[in-house]
Amino acid sequence: MTEVQRQLVAARAIIEKDGNFLIIRESSRYDDGTKTGKYDFPGGRVKVGESIQASLERETEEEVGLKVKVGRPFFVDEWKPVIKGEQVQIIGIFFICETFNTEVKLSTDHDDYKWVSLSEYDQFPLVLEVKKAFDVLVSSR
Repeated sequence: MTEVQRQLVAARAIIEKDGNFLIIRESSRYDDGTKTGKYDFPGGRVKVGESIQASLERETEEEVGLKVKVGRPFFVDEWKPVIKGEQVQIIGIFFICETFNTEVKLSTDHDDYKWVSLSEYDQFPLVLEVKKAFDVLVSSR
């Protein structure tokens, strides 16, 4: 096993609207991408000194053009991708979020989005952590 060279914290928005949840597909144009073609929740890395809430609000607006109200933390996981040749450990915190509009405007880092129900999420190629979060969401309802 390769030694982790850097640790990051990431926040993900589980955005629900009318019983459906927003997932976005990583584009091959994403420079730091490690999951091209797979669906994820909006969100990203927390910058040093930035609050997790501010990070999630910023990332969600940048990635999908939505303003969100960040709710409670729902799920925590970790993963260890290799990004540009460097072994990284990412600790991800998933938050239940609300949005007041559903007009998604994708950044160039993503090339598709879907609003999916809990009965159909597993029909899409999901990032492993997102599948785990959905599984917990289903079992909690």
